[in-house]
Amino acid sequence: MGEKCRVAFLKLYFSGANLLVLDEPANYFDVETKEKVEQALQGFTGAFVVVSHDRYLIGKLATRLLFLGQDSVLFLYEGSWQEYEEEQNRKLQEPDNPEAADEVR
Repeated sequence: MGEKCRVAFLKLYFSGANLLVLDEPANYFDVETKEKVEQALQGFTGAFVVVSHDRYLIGKLATRLLFLGQDSVLFLYEGSWQEYEEEQNRKLQEPDNPEAADEVR
């Protein structure tokens, strides 16, 4: 499966597209290939949307985060994964903040 995914990624990357939509792009890759995918996406001149549960990959690539909440409501966060985590941790430290209980789950 990993080799097929590598070939598919390379075809897509070099297709000339200016928008890539990737669903779990590094799932079937070894560490070396994951690093190459990260580097390729960091150097990509177009835009890309990545759907992933890989927090490391998201941390390396994301500049905006889009979350699908429990109520099927989308939430956009303008910033990196690290900034989002820091903000959520600050909110957790504020027991008087009623929004913290709603947003952080």
